[in-house]
Amino acid sequence: MWVPSKEVKYGVAVCRFDGCKVSHGLSLQIGDCVQVLEECSGWYRGINLKTKNKKGIFPANVVHQKPCKVDNEGPFESVTPLEDAAAKEVAEILREWMVIWKELYLEQNVELFHGIRFVMMELKEWRRHLLSGTVTQDLRKEIRTKIVNKIDWGNRKLGLDLVPRLQWEQVDGDEISAVELYNIHRQASHPGGRKESQASIVFKPRILTHHLYLSLKSFGCSVGDETEVYFTLYDAKHSRTISERFLARLTRNGLPVNHDKIYNYCALFTDLSNDDLLLDMYLVAHIYRIGKMLVEKEGSKSKVPLKTYRRPYGCAVVHIQEVLLGNALIEENEDGRELQMKVYVAHKEEEFPQIHEHIIKKQSGKYSLSSAQTNLGIVVSISMHHGELVDVQKAKPIIFTRGVAMVRKMGFSDVIMPGDVRNDLYLTLSHGDFDRGSKTSSKNIEVKVTVLDKDGAIIKDSIHYGAGENPCSEEYYSTVFYHNNVPKWNDTIKLTVPIDKFYGSHFRLEFRHCSTKSPEKKLFSFGFAKLMNEDGTTMKDGCHELYLYKTEDVSKLKSVDYYIDLPFMQDKIELTAGGSQGNTFFQRATRETITIETKLCSTKLTQNVDLLGFLKWRSEPESVQLTLEKLRMLDGQEKVKFLQDIMDTLFSMFSLEENSVSPKASQVFQTLVSIFGLLEDRRFEHFKPVMDAYISNHFSAPLVYSDLLNCLKDQLDGIDAADSRPETGQVTFQVLENIFKLIVKSRILFTRASGGNVDEEFKIKLYQVFNSIGKVLFHSTDAAPFSKAQLLLVENIASILPHLAEVLDRTELSKLVSDTIQMIPKDCSSKINRAKLQCMSDIVNGDIFKYSEPRAIIQIMVLGQIKRCLINKQDLKPCAALLGDMLTIFHDIKKAECIDSSLRSVVTVLLDVLVQTIIAVDRTSEAAGRLISCLISMLRLMSPKHYTAVIEGYINRKPLKDFLLHILIVFQSLVKQDVFPRDWMVMRMVSNNVILTAVQIFSQAIIERFLKNKDFEYDLWQKYFSFAVSFLTQPCLQLENFSELKRSKIIDKYRDMRVLMGFEILTMWKTLDKHKIIFIPGIVGQFLEVTLVPETELRKATLPIFYDMMECEYADRGNFKQVESELIDKLDILVSENKGDSEYKNLFNSILLYKMKQTRLEETGSQFVMSVTSLLERLLDYRNVIEGDERRDKRMTCTVNLLNFYKNEINREEMYVRYIYKLCDLHLAADNYTEAGFTLLLHANLLSWQDHTLHADLKYPGQMEWQRKEQIYLEIIGYFDRGKSWENGIPLCKQLAHFYETKIYNYTKLSEILRTQATFFDNILSEARECLRPDPEYFRVGFYGQRFPMFLRNKVFVYRGEEYEKLSDFKDRMSEEFTNAKSMRNSCVPDESIKMGEAPYLQICAVKPVPVLREEFEGGGVSEKILSFYKVNEVNRFQYDRPFHEGTKDPKNEFKTLCIERTTMRTAGEFPGILRWFEVTQSESVKLTPIETAIDSMDGVNLELRGLVNKYTMDSARNLNPLTMRLNGVIDAAVNGGASRYQDAFCSQEFAIEHPEHDSHICQLKSLFSEQIQLLEGALSLHGRLAPHQVQPLHQRMVQLFASMKKGIKDSGSPNLSFTLRRTDRTPIPDNLSDVIRPITPTSRSSASNSMSSSGSQPGSNRSSAIYEDDNMYSSAADDDNYEHMDFDGPPTVEDVDMYEPITPTPPSATYIQPSRAPGRVQSAYYQRTTPLQTGSRSSQISTGSSSRIRNNSDPNLNANIGNMKVAPSSTSLDSGIGTDSNRGSTASTGSGLGRPIVTSRQSTPVGGSTPMSVTATQRQLSTPIINSSGALTGSSTSQAYNGGAPRLPPRRAQTVKSSDGLTSVARGIRRHKTEPDGIKFNQLDLTSQSTPSKGQTDAPPLPPRPSPLSPPGGATGAKISGTSSQQRDIIQSPQNSSGNPTPVQSPLSPENLKSPNLKPEEAPPLPTRTRPPSVRPKPAPRSVSPQKTLKASEQTDPSKTSLHQTNL
Repeated sequence: MWVPSKEVKYGVAVCRFDGCKVSHGLSLQIGDCVQVLEECSGWYRGINLKTKNKKGIFPANVVHQKPCKVDNEGPFESVTPLEDAAAKEVAEILREWMVIWKELYLEQNVELFHGIRFVMMELKEWRRHLLSGTVTQDLRKEIRTKIVNKIDWGNRKLGLDLVPRLQWEQVDGDEISAVELYNIHRQASHPGGRKESQASIVFKPRILTHHLYLSLKSFGCSVGDETEVYFTLYDAKHSRTISERFLARLTRNGLPVNHDKIYNYCALFTDLSNDDLLLDMYLVAHIYRIGKMLVEKEGSKSKVPLKTYRRPYGCAVVHIQEVLLGNALIEENEDGRELQMKVYVAHKEEEFPQIHEHIIKKQSGKYSLSSAQTNLGIVVSISMHHGELVDVQKAKPIIFTRGVAMVRKMGFSDVIMPGDVRNDLYLTLSHGDFDRGSKTSSKNIEVKVTVLDKDGAIIKDSIHYGAGENPCSEEYYSTVFYHNNVPKWNDTIKLTVPIDKFYGSHFRLEFRHCSTKSPEKKLFSFGFAKLMNEDGTTMKDGCHELYLYKTEDVSKLKSVDYYIDLPFMQDKIELTAGGSQGNTFFQRATRETITIETKLCSTKLTQNVDLLGFLKWRSEPESVQLTLEKLRMLDGQEKVKFLQDIMDTLFSMFSLEENSVSPKASQVFQTLVSIFGLLEDRRFEHFKPVMDAYISNHFSAPLVYSDLLNCLKDQLDGIDAADSRPETGQVTFQVLENIFKLIVKSRILFTRASGGNVDEEFKIKLYQVFNSIGKVLFHSTDAAPFSKAQLLLVENIASILPHLAEVLDRTELSKLVSDTIQMIPKDCSSKINRAKLQCMSDIVNGDIFKYSEPRAIIQIMVLGQIKRCLINKQDLKPCAALLGDMLTIFHDIKKAECIDSSLRSVVTVLLDVLVQTIIAVDRTSEAAGRLISCLISMLRLMSPKHYTAVIEGYINRKPLKDFLLHILIVFQSLVKQDVFPRDWMVMRMVSNNVILTAVQIFSQAIIERFLKNKDFEYDLWQKYFSFAVSFLTQPCLQLENFSELKRSKIIDKYRDMRVLMGFEILTMWKTLDKHKIIFIPGIVGQFLEVTLVPETELRKATLPIFYDMMECEYADRGNFKQVESELIDKLDILVSENKGDSEYKNLFNSILLYKMKQTRLEETGSQFVMSVTSLLERLLDYRNVIEGDERRDKRMTCTVNLLNFYKNEINREEMYVRYIYKLCDLHLAADNYTEAGFTLLLHANLLSWQDHTLHADLKYPGQMEWQRKEQIYLEIIGYFDRGKSWENGIPLCKQLAHFYETKIYNYTKLSEILRTQATFFDNILSEARECLRPDPEYFRVGFYGQRFPMFLRNKVFVYRGEEYEKLSDFKDRMSEEFTNAKSMRNSCVPDESIKMGEAPYLQICAVKPVPVLREEFEGGGVSEKILSFYKVNEVNRFQYDRPFHEGTKDPKNEFKTLCIERTTMRTAGEFPGILRWFEVTQSESVKLTPIETAIDSMDGVNLELRGLVNKYTMDSARNLNPLTMRLNGVIDAAVNGGASRYQDAFCSQEFAIEHPEHDSHICQLKSLFSEQIQLLEGALSLHGRLAPHQVQPLHQRMVQLFASMKKGIKDSGSPNLSFTLRRTDRTPIPDNLSDVIRPITPTSRSSASNSMSSSGSQPGSNRSSAIYEDDNMYSSAADDDNYEHMDFDGPPTVEDVDMYEPITPTPPSATYIQPSRAPGRVQSAYYQRTTPLQTGSRSSQISTGSSSRIRNNSDPNLNANIGNMKVAPSSTSLDSGIGTDSNRGSTASTGSGLGRPIVTSRQSTPVGGSTPMSVTATQRQLSTPIINSSGALTGSSTSQAYNGGAPRLPPRRAQTVKSSDGLTSVARGIRRHKTEPDGIKFNQLDLTSQSTPSKGQTDAPPLPPRPSPLSPPGGATGAKISGTSSQQRDIIQSPQNSSGNPTPVQSPLSPENLKSPNLKPEEAPPLPTRTRPPSVRPKPAPRSVSPQKTLKASEQTDPSKTSLHQTNL
């Protein structure tokens, strides 16, 4: 049973739990915090605090319980974890940083990535320490400090929000005033504002003393004897020791002599000053050996020494400045930073005292590393501690529990507190010089030091070796240097002599020789020095050279009387005779001296005579004035050392006299002022606490207050006297606080002494002093000294109030001070005014202002001053500081007492003027930020009563309106401008919360006072709405842009303020009622911004406002055009600013459509909503791809969608033009200059050549319309030139030329544009490299899947590739753009699962363009440079093939089931255009059966072979490799088995029996086999002639293989065919060819049909990939509907023959056939166009074959015509026409065999297609190649072209059919051109019938030739044939013989030519003469249509408009 949890309320998930596996489960991730509500049997029910939106159950063992605080216990309880605030902050920060840290990795920001990682690991470790509960308080505080520093550093680096803190703790913005919050932010954001490193602590004035903690960890040096180690701090810069010595005594094993010191040998070097920390500081360790004089050699027996000596051993040095400065980069443990000190020994013993200097200076020649030390040497740890020693002891108590030794500084600290007594004399044995005497070697000298009093008794514990173990002793023994008469010891000891014994005491130095042979130390001399001089001063600091006296008798030294009167140094020599040489007991050793150095650190003894005379003034009272003058001249260092004694002496000098100031008192007062002034010096300012301590604890003069008041009044009254010195007054006013401290303290002491009696005299004198102060302040003068004195007086008045409050009533004091300050003139100088403001600020911050009565008095003065400053805009910064301080005080005391009256006075006096000042002030100034923070704080303190008081304070409407307008302006500027830095999030949120509260109240005033008809104020309401929108849309309130943690914090504290303001806007709008129309349309854009805020509830609430606006405008104006226009304009701008999303689009659509249901706006309004929805969809798509170069293509598409929308749907020309230029800029960035030109052309088309004036815009200046159009045209022409699209630029040049010539008559511009036009023409035909234009590739791209944007989703596009971009490159580019998309491996149309699935797929393949038929090129003679451009440009139709297997695939021969699906597409735009891609709008597919596929493949190979032969025939010098590889690929097919696979599959008897419907296809395939054999024979012959000797072996091999191949084909049953089916183009094949063409036999008649072809290769041709990328062109669907079906009627009759020109039988001859293809149209071999051809008075028809095609959408009755079939011998059926295949770069030929008629065309060949031909409309002389009877190219001839119409001939192949008379006829079908308004045009075709007798028949008599009116002289007729790539014009002629019959012309591939491989081209005979065909007769016939193809409605053709034609043979 579930019961409320009592113990466990809060926990953290320690493992992952999947709640989906349990009913009502709550999913948890590691680290999730949960609130436990109920428990049951090991399960908890609770809430995941991360989401808070779901309750669920989870196992109890997956969470770890944590202590928490429960608020509002019960069903609505809340929990707060009780954990360390720093630890909690670290956890939150790490979660927030982790997300950004991963982004840094993706952005490859290596440096910051590793830096953040390091800090995160540190924070994690420190958090672990905090939570462990094992750290001390001081360490916890230190860890928190480090955590704060690291968090602030990381936030700055990552651009996160600044965290406001006080005392290293986060502050709650709601708990402190806005002014204080502003100051915290400002201080933290200031450079180095919160970098609380140890280095910054150094320079803080409040921290004056520092301490260095040292702990000896280990001594890793084996000295061999007991060891003494002396540690000192050494200043390398000044070469001096600054601290006493720390002594560590160690055993010979390196352990402490005192076992209690093990691991506790530590010391604290105290009293380091700020300046000391900046020194070049080293820690120096001098090591001494305590043992024998000499170290015994290894192996010798060691004896216990009878006498031990201190002998030098070594030294270790380490630099510690980094530790002193607290470098944050060093790693420290609990005891500080560990350091290793290597031990070095001096090479010479006498250099030991300077070895540390040698080590520091790295003079390695004088020392070396000790061999007795370990790798570590001496290991110490050091750390710094700051503050007074008492504070350090409290903060670090653990240090002082270890018996730490206190090592003092050799000198005074920066602060000497009263009561600190120190009396230390430091004695340093520097060096000596001794006489060797009678000894041959130098002495081993030891110095013994003792301190004796005046009686000669040794003072006990007066000598300190160093701090540490047993430091005190009665005597000191120096270091002994072996055999050294001039030793240098540098040993420093401290002599501590009690003050009462100091006078008369002296220290004595005894010098002994230590013999290595005798244990006795022999005395040989001594010296001494007195500690105090006769005048009472101590020995001077510095070096002293002492006299030495000879003696060997120790007993003589027992009485000091024997030597005490002897001179001991040079300046003490008595001038009496013999005094300097000694006395009867001791003689001076004149050749021996010793130098010592002394330094006194005493607070009671002085070395200054003047100071000593002052302290003893009573001995000479008459010299007091002189003594005081000497004291004032004394050095400040001496004064502060004896500060307490000096102060006591001064107060003892005051003498009381009634109502007057004695001269002595005045002098004492001046001296007292000078001492106070000394403390204002920066050098001694740290002694101010010493003075405060003295006054508080040691001052004891209860009667001096009267003298001090009298002296002060006298000073004030005499400051403006002529003989006065203002400088004296300046110092007095500067130290006014200390003077009043003494006055008040003296008065208190007097009151205590008098039993509390009230003395009115004191108040009288005090008021007199303030009266004098007021007079000084009121006095106006320009004198600089007096002004300076006034300034100092104003600055220090406030400082005396806290002290006077101890002896005066606060109210009385506040009145006194207020009256005094108001004596300052209002027109005072700026400096005085700023000082006045500062004085008021000090008073406000004082204790007196916290009490209500004094506050009321002071507040009047302060408010008046603030208001004057705000009005005059004078000293705004201090004014704002003063106001802020006052508001902060109000905020702090508002909980303790009522401040309504005080705040009311502030608000009523300052609010309005403060708002006006903020408007006028510069927002970037510091004053602006302070004033704004004051305004926020003031509004925050105001209650509704205060708001009411403010509003009611305005009686008239005008001032109230102005006030509301001003405050709305200020509010709007706060939310729109960056008044506060962006990372001040806490400050911003507090401000927004205050502003929202204020606006909610002010809005009610606007409604109540400014809504009624006569009171309505449009400006005020408009400003309110403008501000509200700005508030709601400001960046810092867009919560969706923040992290989850930040968002949750804001919502928990302030909620979503956007929603609150949104409902306020809605309420205000509804209250407008009939005034709404006034705000339309101006407010539409503002409300649109509100609705675009990504908050669902806000959108649902505010979107209906648009319906309200539409209804309002419709009711007033009858339409809502203004709302519509404004909404569309603003929507475009706002969405581009990253506002709006799909949810908004859906809500906009659904809410507004719902509102419009069953209203009068239902129809028009719904249309408008749908239009806006469509616009939103396009704008969102555009915005989603607006960034990144990889998304440029998507941006272009979206831009086009938008400009089309603005033009076609809503007709917004300005928006349309705007996006035109956006698209142009995108093209220019991508170097798409052609597309950029077409884009600008859209704008140019909107303009005319008129003189209308156009306004200026961002792109163009104000100008005439024709000028702008001219400018755009010139820009477009430049882009076309850069894009090498000169053909598109020429028409623009012509327009400009016409305009210049006929409109404005500007011949200069005309000449320029004509030159540009001429240049374009030259470039088109130029062969220069810079004019080369590679043909672009085109690619089909399908985008499938729901992950694509709407403008791409499940759509197909055709892309125009970049220059030289192949399919693989294009795929890579698309993969980079769509990184998540998968590539489809096939070109099949995907199923619905892929289209509707989430996974994106790309389907990419290459396509070929279908050029457009251009009538202007039908005349022929057009350059290839011109034609090649239109093959791949100005196209919008494309096709591609998809192979597949139908049925079960035969593993032995896959071609039995291989089919092809050929797809033709139409795009929405023409290439090139405004984009490099367009969507496919139309698509048709045609299926090729396996045998049709084989025919298509074989035909493609034959075309290529024919083209190669023609190419190399005309140009034998070109590279032979293409021909060699092609021949080798066809003959030696090693991949798929060659053509034999086709034979096996389709030429077998079984296939013919199983598929009788393919009889015609079988025949055609066999014909292609025969054709290929003959083509290979001719090609091999040509290859043999051209191949160099290196290729001849390969050629011979191909000849052998070809012979085998030829034999195999004959053996397989492919005889010479009875008929041959031929095609002129590779075009689709109908399903049922028997309906079109059947073979003709003697017993039966059947029609023969053309067949489709694809550009594939036959099996094994090494071109297997080409079969799937065909580039054939078909006729358009519209054309196909006009084609007629042609039946075959049998053999020709006499009547039929009579219709034609006379037929002359000729021998087999060559005929050049140029296959025709109409660019840009889908051409079929079965549907051909016909156009009339006028030949003189006769009209004939050129007819071509026709057959059915597969369609997708419709099934109309189609017909085809077949006719004009010629008879040719089947044994010589061979095509020899020549064409061009530009796709393969080689010449392809088509034809119908020997005796085949000529077909000509004017059109160019498209990519991958055959060569179109035409008959020219004019007669031209053309040079064409001529083929002789042996098949060789012999030269060229000139022929006349036909006159007449320009026929459009389709791509087809002539068909030869065996007729009943044994003749082979060449049949051509006829097709009808699409019906045009002016009638039907028909193509015309020349047919030449060449008949020869068939086998078994007699020769038929030849028919006489029919003369042609167009025949040239000599009887020859010709037709012009135009090629494409090579632009050859082949004129086929048959020269007549003497009988008038044509001379036979043999094919270049005939057997005769094969026998003559060396035949030269010039030997070729002329071609035969062609005859013209008669007109053909149409005959309708039905056409079979495959159900696989249907047409769209737009493509269907009316059958009634179709004319049927038939040609009977």
